[in-house]
Amino acid sequence: MRKKSRIQSIVYMVMVAICLSGCGQTVVEEEPVIKVDISEEEADYRMEEVTRGDVILTKNISSNYVQTKAQEIAFTKGGQIIDKVYVKEGDKVAVGDLLVELQNGNLEDEIADLEYAIRRTELQYGYLDAYEKFDLDSAYYTFVSSTDMEEEDLEEYEKEKKEIQDGYKERREDFEDTLYFDRLKLEQKKAELSSNRIYATMDGTVISMEKDLEGSTAKRDQVIMLVVDNSNGLFETEDEEIAAFIEEDTVLPMVIVYGTAKGDYEVVPYKKETWGEKQMFQAISEPEGATLEVGTAGTITAVVDQKENVLCISKQALYQADGKYYVYMPDEAGLKQVRFIEIGLIGDTYVEVVSGITEGEKVIRK
Repeated sequence: MRKKSRIQSIVYMVMVAICLSGCGQTVVEEEPVIKVDISEEEADYRMEEVTRGDVILTKNISSNYVQTKAQEIAFTKGGQIIDKVYVKEGDKVAVGDLLVELQNGNLEDEIADLEYAIRRTELQYGYLDAYEKFDLDSAYYTFVSSTDMEEEDLEEYEKEKKEIQDGYKERREDFEDTLYFDRLKLEQKKAELSSNRIYATMDGTVISMEKDLEGSTAKRDQVIMLVVDNSNGLFETEDEEIAAFIEEDTVLPMVIVYGTAKGDYEVVPYKKETWGEKQMFQAISEPEGATLEVGTAGTITAVVDQKENVLCISKQALYQADGKYYVYMPDEAGLKQVRFIEIGLIGDTYVEVVSGITEGEKVIRK
């Protein structure tokens, strides 16, 4: 609506209640003063109609992609030289991949020698039953074929038989002792070698590593490398207030605007019962081909409050002074006039109107 005014003035809207007593005393109550500028120049009003609709208030929540599954690489002993590092930062690794090892000296040769000795002893031990049977059969054959099988011959045979059996029993015990101690030494050597080597326990990516590891001295329990599984990450927020208006199964939109993961996502609360200073969300849909990395930032949008099918105006039509809300409406001459209103929920775009104006009336936008 466009009108011209021939005056340039400042109109102060003052609500005055005047009570005249019989003695002429006047009592005045002043309402907030609203200043309205009316220009000589042609005014360009943008009008909107008071309608019914939904008023929605949302909150943007900053989140970061973090890992819930990670392997910290650290030796369980110190004082030895780090001999070899098999990966570099950014490398992808699989379960069982050797990542780093300490100097082993002759440890591997000692293990190989022990393994050979054990196999040889096991083989010899396994032949004892056959050897014993052969010797016993031979003694019996001699008894039967080369003696008169008299009582004295039988006693001699029984004595020889017992000597054979006792001899093989002793040999078995010797082999068993040898195997026991060799296996024990092998287990110790392998444990030592294992403590000198660290393998990947999961599929993942090496995201950080200390510099100049090879040739340096290992320190016990010092983390020298971190491997994370990017496929098992969650989005982490730090806003305790959101627990009050986000339900367990609520699907929320999230957007990532930068990097290889940019695009629109949908997330849901993850184990809300464990929320505290930090809250976790799990992505249930993501853009095709998106690659999430640790530290990727996203913005989750959650509905804080909403009113459905209520009388409303846009936020651009609402004004405030001294804690009271009002709108501008055109009078018959096309000039602005003030109308105080009572409001409810102030949403992202619209404001709920409780009283003061009615559906269908026109208000002036900023």
